[in-house]
Amino acid sequence: MTLPFIRGIVLAICIVLLSGCSGYDRILFATKTNVGLDIDTEPPTAELTIARRELAIQPNFSNVDKEGGLSLLAAFGLTGNFFNPSITAHFAGGDAAAYLPPGNNAEPVNSGLCLSQKPQDPRGLLLRFWHSITGQDYEDVKDEPRPFYFAADTSYGLKVAWSGTAGPYPDSLKLGYNRKEFASPPIFVDREKSCVITEEGPLKGNPGYEVKIPSFYAALDNAGGFTTLTESGVKHVQFFATGEAATRFARDPYVKKIAFSQMAPAAATLKANELGLNEALIQEIEEAFQKANAEKKTEIMSAAKTLKLVKDETTSNSFVEEIKKHSDTPDPKISTNLIIVRRVAVAPPDEPADPAEPLTPEDPSAPTD
Repeated sequence: MTLPFIRGIVLAICIVLLSGCSGYDRILFATKTNVGLDIDTEPPTAELTIARRELAIQPNFSNVDKEGGLSLLAAFGLTGNFFNPSITAHFAGGDAAAYLPPGNNAEPVNSGLCLSQKPQDPRGLLLRFWHSITGQDYEDVKDEPRPFYFAADTSYGLKVAWSGTAGPYPDSLKLGYNRKEFASPPIFVDREKSCVITEEGPLKGNPGYEVKIPSFYAALDNAGGFTTLTESGVKHVQFFATGEAATRFARDPYVKKIAFSQMAPAAATLKANELGLNEALIQEIEEAFQKANAEKKTEIMSAAKTLKLVKDETTSNSFVEEIKKHSDTPDPKISTNLIIVRRVAVAPPDEPADPAEPLTPEDPSAPTD
């Protein structure tokens, strides 16, 4: 982290302090990315680099019902070469940040934290001082609307800026890709039965204090192709959203797939291979099951139940639907068990599947959905 970036963050913190103390009643989340030439006089900067800087300041709460802090997510991807890069970026918080990672799209996500005890007065020092002058305590102001600061500044190509303070000389010169993102969302506390304590103890089942930040999401996809004057081109797509709009974007399964492939390309490739294998196996099992007689269907279902792929109460009418639930499960243990069931399904009725490989679950503790 360079001195100019630190100075910029200190300045941002001072600005946020005017409305509250960052890290107590709000979060400070900022990134700066440079791919190329960046020369600036405020703060003094001169670099020809591929640089990424990230900063997050948020509070740590005691008596939290579940692990983890408030949800934040930042990712940066760069492929290609220095003069012809392909760049992706994601910047999210709240429910949007919780939905973006791989998971079940159908399950609702709540990024808030559930506290078993009321948090202390979260106001910053300056805000407390101001409210003491105006004769207000925390209970008087806790429900007042608070601003949500969210900004992004992106440049790609050549950017020269003058403010007039440097005479005929420019204040900044940027060549390449440069992006700054800043968010300072307020933290809200609610106890209108918004969460229930699930932690074992005397307070289990009682309403808790939900701590949450607004949902926000910004993304960028930039690709430049500099070959010849007639064939060169640029693709640049970016957006940012807050509230329900951000949550809907992050929850969309196609957005999640693209984001996952950009944030973790190796893991996304592995997952795609596992899902492709599972789909092919399940299709073969389904085709064999539909053609099988009653005795063979019982044998196939018995193998699937033993391997914990379907529930014990599964019938011939619900078997295909239950087995299909594993089509989007990127777990190699599930794939191994599907291979065993496929072997049972395609084996002739009067021929054992393979006594050399007993039908035992690859993972006895694996869930049955």
